[in-house]
Amino acid sequence: MTALAISLTVLIAGCDKENNAPENVENSISEKEIELETLTNFLAWAVSVPADSILFDDEAQIFYMHNSDMHEPYERVKRFYENATEYPGKR
Repeated sequence: MTALAISLTVLIAGCDKENNAPENVENSISEKEIELETLTNFLAWAVSVPADSILFDDEAQIFYMHNSDMHEPYERVKRFYENATEYPGKR
């Protein structure tokens, strides 16, 4: 749902006022941002919590939750996602 809202906002903001043609929207959202959102949603699904409760520390490269012992390295979550067979949101 968040991805849809972001995409729509970027699409609307990226329109040229003269011809209403979208500019290069794909470059507005980086592949890394899309991957982080995908991995966040996967991790939230795996531990049965809302996706907005999962945070990512870019410097330490870990996913975590406040007031929780959950701290998962980015590479580990990515590996789990790549090997997942039952995640409904898998692309």
